[in-house]
Amino acid sequence: MADTILARGWTIEVYDGSDYQSIGGINTFTLSSSVERSDGTTFDSEGNAEHTKSQLGKTITVEGYYFEDDTGTRDAGQEAVETLCEALGSAAEETMHIASPDGGYEVWMDGTFNLADIGGGNNDNTSWGFEFERTGATMSSDPNA
Repeated sequence: MADTILARGWTIEVYDGSDYQSIGGINTFTLSSSVERSDGTTFDSEGNAEHTKSQLGKTITVEGYYFEDDTGTRDAGQEAVETLCEALGSAAEETMHIASPDGGYEVWMDGTFNLADIGGGNNDNTSWGFEFERTGATMSSDPNA
């Protein structure tokens, strides 16, 4: 019998150019899929819509809290994401690794990062997060191994 798993058990890492860094402070993530369809409807379709599935997309949205210790040292994963958010061109593309707790789902994706708003109110923990958009195909093995 299959069991449900807690979201906090997932592995979410970013490659920093030399090693994978676990991203600290996460309290929620969403792995989203998108599809683009090309219209193929003609007069011969007799009023029925027709299409071709032509493009797939993946996005990972991560939300959580800004992490830094009492010496000002940042969480290595958050810092790696922020560095990639400031890069452009091919320097902005890097690998994300995401895996379920028991490894039944484990993928690597190359893509780009966009930093979410950082902030909060008087009694709030400081928010932190990002959106990652895949470029190319999802991979079933580590491209950096």
